[in-house]
Amino acid sequence: MEAKLKTRFVVAVSLLISVFALCWNALVHLVVLKTSDAAMTAIRRPDFADKLWISILVTIALAVLYSISSLHWRRKGGLKESVVHSLYFVALVGIAVDLNQYVLYALPFALVVKWFSFGVVEFIVYGLIAEAVYSRHALT
Repeated sequence: MEAKLKTRFVVAVSLLISVFALCWNALVHLVVLKTSDAAMTAIRRPDFADKLWISILVTIALAVLYSISSLHWRRKGGLKESVVHSLYFVALVGIAVDLNQYVLYALPFALVVKWFSFGVVEFIVYGLIAEAVYSRHALT
């Protein structure tokens, strides 16, 4: 695949994943897990709202990294390959973020399991998005 096409793929998939991730995380944390996430209130930064832009940049950066890694992970293409890549990526993120949060802060383990579970679904959707873009443009 030529470099220009790879760049267009990374930009398109990153944009789609970023939009999905922001919507998904708003739904999960502001609606579905609102009560469970209340455990974080006592340890949350008092200026959290002022720092929210950092979280948005992290989400976009993660989308770009996922897009690049999915491009390099891809061999023959297909849903199975995308799901396996997503599970690998979510394992890395789950260990680095969710499990580490449990170690650092006095959080209920059940909350961390919920975060990880929603993360699994989120990253599988990332894989479906990447695969849809690949398939649509016959990028193999």
